Amino acid sequence: PYLDAVLSLVNSDKIRERKFKVIMDLGNGVQALVAPLLLRRLGCQVVTINGDLDGAFPARGSEPTVSNLNPLCEIVRDLDADFGVAYDGDGDRSIFCDEKGIVHPGDKTGALLVRFLLRSGHSGSEIVCPINTTMLVSLVANEENSRVLFTKVGSVEVSREMVARKSLIGLEENGGFMYGKMNEVRDGAMTTALMLDMLASSKTNESLSHMLGKLPK
Repeated sequence: PYLDAVLSLVNSDKIRERKFKVIMDLGNGVQALVAPLLLRRLGCQVVTINGDLDGAFPARGSEPTVSNLNPLCEIVRDLDADFGVAYDGDGDRSIFCDEKGIVHPGDKTGALLVRFLLRSGHSGSEIVCPINTTMLVSLVANEENSRVLFTKVGSVEVSREMVARKSLIGLEENGGFMYGKMNEVRDGAMTTALMLDMLASSKTNESLSHMLGKLPK
């Protein structure tokens, strides 16, 4: 039921047409049980690392950080993948690296997803995020005639505000992205599906690095 729900919220057919190649650093966490299945159902060629479920997190620890994602970045470059994604231990946060193997902070990739959602059916939707979020999110929102509502730091603060205001978009700088049409909580697999949906929507097959490069400074 969960996989079916995610698939219903993205353009699955268009994603399958692109046959994306994605490298997934599952970090020995619970997304090992879910995210690869989702991407294979979306027609992706999937390569996984650290895919054995182990609560001791022996490979890189439970936190995906710039310093411990070098293996992911190298494999993305070596295999000419479209992008790489790494999850934390409980799988609700996702950190992305582009096709060049460059890791980007969660609020930067989150800003890119915000722009995509505001331009594809959610025009004018407000964005809820904590005060430690990059100003980039506000710049994107202003460009799209939307607004940002800031909360205290913490995913619970964002979730509560989204529920109270019936907001569709929330995010944090640590890779937590919340899509209200699914649920007002962080969800790493849903976020990965949205990333695929965004890339598949490009009529010119833009790369992730190119899209990130077009964000305001």
